[in-house]
Amino acid sequence: MQRTISWLIFMVMGTAAALAQTPDSLLKPSPVKTISSSEYDALMKGDDFYQMSLVADLNGYPSAKKALKFKKELGLSPAQIAALTKINTELQRKKIEMGNFIVTNEAKLDGLFQSKKVNNGDILFYANRY
Repeated sequence: MQRTISWLIFMVMGTAAALAQTPDSLLKPSPVKTISSSEYDALMKGDDFYQMSLVADLNGYPSAKKALKFKKELGLSPAQIAALTKINTELQRKKIEMGNFIVTNEAKLDGLFQSKKVNNGDILFYANRY
């Protein structure tokens, strides 16, 4: 009986430990503690990890990328396609730029906390940069 209970406790503890690890935590760790590995990769590639474009899509304002995807169905002219391509390229560049900015901010804040040199001014400064 005691052996069965011990085995059951061992199984429950093992299952809890396995569930506590997210798939992301089993992969390579993120260079920044406060950002998961998948979040870090998305920010560096300019992916919409936070689904920021969702509110526009839901209200009838598709992204340039989505409009280009349906260019035939929409009957877009070559001038419209060129304009949307230019917008999409610039938006992607800006998303990568902002992703780098977020990672840099998080890394700086992490470093300040680790070195125990953080103060209210630093927190306000870096929080306002977002």
